[in-house]
Amino acid sequence: MAEQQPAYADFEDYRYMQRIVVVVRWFVIASWLAINHYRVTWDETLLYVDLIGVGMVILNGWLHLRLSQDRPLSRRFAIGMSIADVVAITVGIAVTGRFDNIFFVLYYPALVGLALVVSSARFSVLLVSLTAVAYSLVSIILRPGVDTGVAEERDLAGRIIGMYAIVLAANLVTKIERGRRLEAVEAERERSAENLRLQKIAQDAEIAAAEQRFKIRREIHDGLVQSLYALTLQLASTATEAQRTAPGRISDRISKLVPLSRQTLLEARHYLHDLNPMLAGEGELSEVMGNLCSEFESVTEIPVELIVSGDPLQVPDETEAQLCRILQEALANVLKHSGAKSVNVTLSYSEASVTVRISDDGRGFSVSDTHHGFGLESITTRTQELGGTAEIVSEGGEGTKVEVTVPVAIPVGGSDEG
Repeated sequence: MAEQQPAYADFEDYRYMQRIVVVVRWFVIASWLAINHYRVTWDETLLYVDLIGVGMVILNGWLHLRLSQDRPLSRRFAIGMSIADVVAITVGIAVTGRFDNIFFVLYYPALVGLALVVSSARFSVLLVSLTAVAYSLVSIILRPGVDTGVAEERDLAGRIIGMYAIVLAANLVTKIERGRRLEAVEAERERSAENLRLQKIAQDAEIAAAEQRFKIRREIHDGLVQSLYALTLQLASTATEAQRTAPGRISDRISKLVPLSRQTLLEARHYLHDLNPMLAGEGELSEVMGNLCSEFESVTEIPVELIVSGDPLQVPDETEAQLCRILQEALANVLKHSGAKSVNVTLSYSEASVTVRISDDGRGFSVSDTHHGFGLESITTRTQELGGTAEIVSEGGEGTKVEVTVPVAIPVGGSDEG
């Protein structure tokens, strides 16, 4: 995925500075109308001034609309608009009061707008020099012009010096701001590069860990689990044969080894799940739970019936994984403690929650008198971490029921848009 560049890093887009210039230009236009229409009689000269003003209104309105639509502006376009401001002011001064017209003060905001666009000091000096020359010619040649007898040339010089001062100051501010933006861009690039480096290190570490888990899982599956499975079969077969041919103390001890071997085999297979992300490529929650129930039945020879009710919901992966762990813990407790002949597992989907219920027909226990073992505590803890509730119901001789309900998301294929 291409990295998105921050807005301040685009030095060829002048929208942000032009928003300032647009405001300044509206001020210039308003001042233009106020100064040239205050206590004057409308005539042909004022018509020319108004036509220039209308042109400025149209140009600035169009630019304002362009900015409101968030359309990019090039440097050439921005400079052209600012030059049009200076030309309009100069023409307006030439056709009205010339040197006596106080409209010259509007040069300053217009030239500030120009300096905000031009980053080169030399180019800025060139533009303000051309403006100064044009204003000087209008002030000296056209009547009423500069009266040297009353030292008006000093006023002209002061106005021109003010033009240079404000342009150079604005240009300096622009260069400082541009430099800060360059520093920010470089800092952002360095941060992005560092984040990418750290992300790659994390990904490489995760890949290495996954490969190592796969190797361990394969060794356990191909070695330990297969040996335990073969041992369990041999013990079961030997116990049956011993009970048939030579019942007694030895056959009883062999028979007691069979559930222990099955429990060890089941725990070893649980370790395989721990080494492999639960639900990774294994299908939906009901399918994975079905596999776990079939596995338990195959290892322990205790029948397990899985019932699924309700429409499947979109459940977060972590929630699904925890529910499968809870099912494993509950089934392990059945094997270790219950002496059950059968197990029923129900997976129920409701509007905003999912419930897993594991019930057996074993010997049961008194919930109030018996301290919960690690397995039941683990079930309760996992459920609380998911924001759900866990209920354990059991009485001596009446089996045990473990019911877990956790909140979930939305129906599969639905939408989370409200």
